[in-house]
Amino acid sequence: MKKEDILHLEKLMNFLSLHFLKKNHWEDVSKTEWSYIVAELNDLIINENTEKSIKKEPDVLGSNYLYEHLIINKLKKYYHNENAVLSKPNLAKLSLIVKVLGYSNYIDFINSNTESFDFNDLRIDIIT
Repeated sequence: MKKEDILHLEKLMNFLSLHFLKKNHWEDVSKTEWSYIVAELNDLIINENTEKSIKKEPDVLGSNYLYEHLIINKLKKYYHNENAVLSKPNLAKLSLIVKVLGYSNYIDFINSNTESFDFNDLRIDIIT
């Protein structure tokens, strides 16, 4: 994985932690909380399939997918050793996650989601 891929994955994890738990950073989320987020995502996936009358069983995420696969095996491993060789996460699963959140696919999420803006950082020079 390239650094850019890590930054995109980190953006997704930060988005999920903020969206579901109102926590600003993925590192502030516990393993139990990641399991909760997975359960919420799975409910959204199942509901979407039901609404679309899809008879096939939906592909849901494993209860520890976010924490074990993405947090531990990708983000933490990378930040522990930036030269570590990491495989890319499954794009279909990442797209599945962002689709239930209203994006068309993972690339759409990357291109449209911006970081939270802190208005305390806003500086306006007023000319008097």
